Amino acid sequence: MANENIYVDIDIEIVDQQEMEILLETVQKGTKGDKGDKGDKGDKGDTGPKGDTGNTGATGATPNITIGTVTDVPHGTPSSATMSGTAENPVLNLNLQTGASGNETIDDTAGIGDVDLVWSADKSAKEVTDLNAEIDAIQDGNINIFDVSKISKKLNSFINSNTGKISAAAASRVFSYPCKSNTRYIVTKKSSARFLIGYSSKDIANGVTITDFVANESNNQANRLSIKTDENAKYLVIQYYSESADTLSEEEILNSIKITYSPSMREYNAQSAVLLDCGRKYFSVDNIKKYIDLISNTGGTTLFYYFSDNQGFRFGLDDMTITVEGISYDLSLALGDGISTTSSQGTKNPDGSNKWINQSEMTDIIRYARLKNVDVIPVLEMPGHAGAILDKFPQFKTANSDTTFDLSNNTAVLFAQAIAEKYMTYFAKQGCKYYHFGGEESSASVSNLETFINNIASMAMSHGMTPIIFNSAVGNVNSNIIVSYWNSNQGTKVADFLKNGNRTINQSGEWYWILGSSYPSNNVMRGANIYGYRGAEYNPTSFGACMSIWCDFADTDGADDGNAVTEATKPYIEKFMNAIYSTFFNNQCIKIAGE
Repeated sequence: MANENIYVDIDIEIVDQQEMEILLETVQKGTKGDKGDKGDKGDKGDTGPKGDTGNTGATGATPNITIGTVTDVPHGTPSSATMSGTAENPVLNLNLQTGASGNETIDDTAGIGDVDLVWSADKSAKEVTDLNAEIDAIQDGNINIFDVSKISKKLNSFINSNTGKISAAAASRVFSYPCKSNTRYIVTKKSSARFLIGYSSKDIANGVTITDFVANESNNQANRLSIKTDENAKYLVIQYYSESADTLSEEEILNSIKITYSPSMREYNAQSAVLLDCGRKYFSVDNIKKYIDLISNTGGTTLFYYFSDNQGFRFGLDDMTITVEGISYDLSLALGDGISTTSSQGTKNPDGSNKWINQSEMTDIIRYARLKNVDVIPVLEMPGHAGAILDKFPQFKTANSDTTFDLSNNTAVLFAQAIAEKYMTYFAKQGCKYYHFGGEESSASVSNLETFINNIASMAMSHGMTPIIFNSAVGNVNSNIIVSYWNSNQGTKVADFLKNGNRTINQSGEWYWILGSSYPSNNVMRGANIYGYRGAEYNPTSFGACMSIWCDFADTDGADDGNAVTEATKPYIEKFMNAIYSTFFNNQCIKIAGE
């Protein structure tokens, strides 16, 4: 407001000059305002500089540690130590287990193969430390403690003089043997002791126990067992033990086992196979792959993929159309569950899943098997065991059977051949070298059956595939056909097939695992022989051997994708493969020795 003239019309009383000046000053400045509010508090000031570090305290006195009492405790009681005295003068008291007669011992109770020498009253600390250091060096280098060539004379003498006999109470000894991955080994014993073999990614020096390695087989009578290691294996692990009260020395163990690398049966063009019935019962892709893994891991070569029977037709191609005499038929109508059949064995039903494997899944299965070095052989039964297909195409079945193609009807024969051609074409393109079409248990006449079998065989060979049939078919067949021999009471004998020029596969019915019916005993599986055929027949040139997993009563476990069967059959396959490989290996050794 300063420096501005204010003109006001006021009514004032004349006062003296001093009052007038005060009045004018008031009018010019205006009335003084009220007092302002209190201002905000100012910011906190900066922290002051850190103070100087205090002086270092005086060094404490070094404690004077002394050894107090040293007490012997019985062998097997853990050693221990206690402290007494004061902080300045601690006393170390020791409880040390002793060995027999006061001598130092080897204690293997802490972990199988983890060998430590235990202090005793009459052995100096330095001597024990030196010996333990040598053992640690051996173990750190993954050298088996039983490999005496790696042990110094001093330590070797010490071990030999103190181990003596292995305690019978322990009943066993476990040790390892460096091995190759994905390799077949033969373990031979020369005494009556029992043993179990397996493999592991670590050796006994690193604490392998019975549960750490993949166990293979245990058998009182077996003098030779085989095992195929997996991709992670670095050591064979052998549990060797006596069933009597007698004890075993280290020397006996070392001299009682022989480990030999053995070639694959594939190198001799021989089969060790499993047939899986995926026709009566649906098996998922995952479960089929589990069988492939098991076959591969046990040294097997082949999976027979059986995908059609009366109770189911369970592999569908992308195009399921076939044409016969100008008429098209859609085979996809028959996929899934088939029919129930009744015989003296009982009623056999489908599993109730109504599922099947499609073409992309099958292609994946075959590729997976190839990576595992396992061959897949398709099995499509005809003219018999065709109930699932004929249920949808009844015009092609015989008058007296719902499960057999009518081989007296030319159109029915062409229909069956068209189906075979469809599947041969697919499997041949996938690199499959064999085609199994059964040819057995039908109501067809012998002459019609022989003609049908030989024609289907010729079709397979035109695709570069070797045909296979069951022996319960007929005997007058193409000499290029391989015969799966399972029943000595039906069909042609082994000797007659051999005379005809046919090769044979030992597929003994004694090795049949049948869902809901019967299962082979452990002794039967352990006694499986690639050359000894059912009915006391013998073929020293046997092409191979096959265990069969049949799902006759497919609804036993319900529609479970084959989970229960997959788990239940695993130990049977392991025993079978070991037995077959052992007999094959023995025969090859004889051949080599005779050259």
